[in-house]
Amino acid sequence: MAGNGGIIGPINTAKAELITAVNATGCFTTRAGTSLIDVLIIAGGGGGGSGGNRGAGGGGAGGYQQSLAVPVSGSTAYPVTVGGGGAGAPGDGKGTDGNNTVGFSITSTAGGAGGGQGSGNTPGNPGGSGGGGGSEPGGGCGGTGTACQGYAGGDGLGHPVGAGGGGGGSSAVGANATPSAGGAGGAGTDASPVFGTSAGVCGVFAGGGGGAKGSSSGCGGAGGSGGGGRGGAGPNPPSYTGCAGTENTGSGGGGGSQNNGQAGGKGVIVVKEGAAAPGVWQMNTVYDYVKNGTWV
Repeated sequence: MAGNGGIIGPINTAKAELITAVNATGCFTTRAGTSLIDVLIIAGGGGGGSGGNRGAGGGGAGGYQQSLAVPVSGSTAYPVTVGGGGAGAPGDGKGTDGNNTVGFSITSTAGGAGGGQGSGNTPGNPGGSGGGGGSEPGGGCGGTGTACQGYAGGDGLGHPVGAGGGGGGSSAVGANATPSAGGAGGAGTDASPVFGTSAGVCGVFAGGGGGAKGSSSGCGGAGGSGGGGRGGAGPNPPSYTGCAGTENTGSGGGGGSQNNGQAGGKGVIVVKEGAAAPGVWQMNTVYDYVKNGTWV
């Protein structure tokens, strides 16, 4: 037993747990004494496609990666890049892919764009999570997701249905379109057990965007939990307009009907620097230090 009342090792000084959401590209500086962090790296969500008078696919969520007990040096500035969300399609075509998020030697892959209307535009793009497939002329397939980051988008339905698939989410595939509705976006991931509820949508991140329904009846697909945008629906404004992905969640944008694809949500990096009581080390903390070779 050490003289400070704890386990033999370096002196442990009291620090409150600190969770920081990094919403912009720049540098993140660890606080003095920090040697291990838990980190969440989420890329920008894909933008929804647009289908003229037909439905289009929702954007896929940005890649989701969580890493625990990452070794760092205290009082050190680490460069970070927070990826923006992709733009929604302004015309009869695909949305735009999101952008990668990079930090602490981890790269999360941008969300794939939702497919739209027109030859060559209907498939959803691959990404961290894949974009939903568009509608005309024959219905597009959803884009693939990236292993350990997200899931595939759902498939669209062509003429005469005209509905887009939901974008993939970080926890589930996007739903396929049905004759009565665009596909729902895939569910996001609840990170609150580690990172609390102050960031994301009450701690949930990276939901897929809903697909749009563009015929005379039907509903837009719901956005996936964690901030995915709802898909639009016809036939009359303003119901054509879906919803954008929620900023700083990496969620996909809703697919559009009548040229209203919606933007994906910007990504985020969430960093947790742990708590410690003076003079006493928690056994889990000691284990993490030993495993990473930083216990002296």
